Amino acid sequence: MKDIATLPNTYLNQSINNIDKLSETVRTHLGIVNTQMPLYVVVKQQVVSLIVESPILANQLKYQQKDILDHINRTFLREFKQINVRLAPPVMQRKKVTIEHKPLSKGITNMLDSIRDELNN
Repeated sequence: MKDIATLPNTYLNQSINNIDKLSETVRTHLGIVNTQMPLYVVVKQQVVSLIVESPILANQLKYQQKDILDHINRTFLREFKQINVRLAPPVMQRKKVTIEHKPLSKGITNMLDSIRDELNN
């Protein structure tokens, strides 16, 4: 009997493996190399979602939806009802913020010097 604490992890590992198998099957069917155009397949309640980063690939996949759904159903012996093509939002690169320290004015430096001298005495 499995330990109760390992059951959620087992379920997560199994679902991740299923997603990987689906993604690999669709990639080989379409002839897409993952390093050039990432493609992920997610299943939720008999609806297959293809998640891509390229808008051009998303447009091409919309014309092949029925063929992809038939191929997945034949390969995995399942009955998925619908297929959606979704575009993943682009990953934004943060700009490095450079902080410029401006020199203090003469009056402020004199005031800080006088406060420092008073504290030292």
